[in-house]
Amino acid sequence: MAKKNVVYILLITALCTVAVITAIRYLPLPGIFSSEQQEAQEQPNALTTEELAVVGELALETEELVKAVDQSQAVIHEIKSVEDIKELKMAVGPVVIKVYAPWCGACKMADKIMPDIINEFKGKVTFYALDTTNQDLVDAALEAGILKESPRSIPTFVAVDAHRSVHDVHVGYMKHDAMSEYIKQIFSL
Repeated sequence: MAKKNVVYILLITALCTVAVITAIRYLPLPGIFSSEQQEAQEQPNALTTEELAVVGELALETEELVKAVDQSQAVIHEIKSVEDIKELKMAVGPVVIKVYAPWCGACKMADKIMPDIINEFKGKVTFYALDTTNQDLVDAALEAGILKESPRSIPTFVAVDAHRSVHDVHVGYMKHDAMSEYIKQIFSL
């Protein structure tokens, strides 16, 4: 959310800069304009070469920021209720569930690679996270069949196929490349 706010602030700043540049052209301050600016004053709808360059640079910077925010919007659905488990059961396509605990160091290391993994498989695999410190949710996941057994070690990655059957379970941390290959192999992507 904070990154999105930064993009909006930069976009507003860019628009304000263009507005200020445009407004300065029309101020009646004799002797402070270059000959190019005075010509531009005679053509009120035309931007000077410098103004066009500034606008172009701001547009490129804004576009790059929007792309960066889009890529950082990796979505991992946190299972916080039984309704979220029902949503998982209704999801289309394969699912990977990261079973973790907030105090787990290896889980935190996995959190660092998850945004890249999620973006790599965007539209192909849906990602969920289940906190093992909430035993009621773990029990509900077991009852719903999205876990085969109570996790004994974390992080655990549960691959659930499109038919909502547990296809594979991987216990332990994986580096980015290993996780990517694991998902490709398990789901034949």
